[in-house]
Amino acid sequence: MKVKKRLQDVGNPLALKEYEQWASMAQQGEEGELAWIKAVHYEFDDPNNSHFLGVRSSRERIPPLLQALSPQPGEVILDIGCGDGAVSYRIAKAGAQSVSLDINERAMRLGRKLMEQIGVFPQPIWILADGCNLPFRDESFDKVVCADVWEHLTYEQKHVLLLESARVLKHGGLLVLTTPNGIRVQVGLIKWKLWAILHGVSPKQIKPAWEGQGGHIGLDTPKTFLRFLRSRLGENVQLIPTISFLRPRYREHDYWFVSLLRSISPAFSFLTSARLLAVWRKN
Repeated sequence: MKVKKRLQDVGNPLALKEYEQWASMAQQGEEGELAWIKAVHYEFDDPNNSHFLGVRSSRERIPPLLQALSPQPGEVILDIGCGDGAVSYRIAKAGAQSVSLDINERAMRLGRKLMEQIGVFPQPIWILADGCNLPFRDESFDKVVCADVWEHLTYEQKHVLLLESARVLKHGGLLVLTTPNGIRVQVGLIKWKLWAILHGVSPKQIKPAWEGQGGHIGLDTPKTFLRFLRSRLGENVQLIPTISFLRPRYREHDYWFVSLLRSISPAFSFLTSARLLAVWRKN
């Protein structure tokens, strides 16, 4: 009965557990929220933070993005949809200047306060604005990164976002985009519906973990993601495979047979990537 009540309230058991961890710290006030952000979004690679469920997502999401972005000292990098600054923090630690932009004023305020406490240098420049209407001159940035914003946008908004990102990039500049793999969503949904049946709960109670938690309305498969990007930016858009979603729960390495299949088939690597990662260099 307890399991059923929780599923009916939240809709996904893993989302519930992660939410409960955050809520228990948020009860301590703003300092509790800052401690959670620091552990889960900023210092996710610290083994002492491994008990937070949210670090799994950060470890999956941020390292491959940073490897593709490769921030360098002296660069000016625009972080569209920065939120509380998880990516901006790493950009600053690399010695680059992050211009961190979002429409969520509260998330940015928490990020700014936390980075001031930590003493990050250079401190990000925080801008409250819409990524589809960037308040910058043409060719202002060495690089642009847009992490986990794509899935919140309609296709009309995605088109404008790409135009704006290309406009503010310098010639030779790099655009890096990440978004959850839509195939993973469907596989996960099937898994959790089976889980619900085994626990005597109606499968209708199971929703994707992010449904209703930020409005994921535009999820793509590798094929649709790459096709859309190339239709707007040109054929030099590249898709980079990331860690697969077929790995054991809470582990950061694939099953051996999944690794073997991924090494044999590039298509399988993209299909099983937990997140879609695309890069484009402006000519």
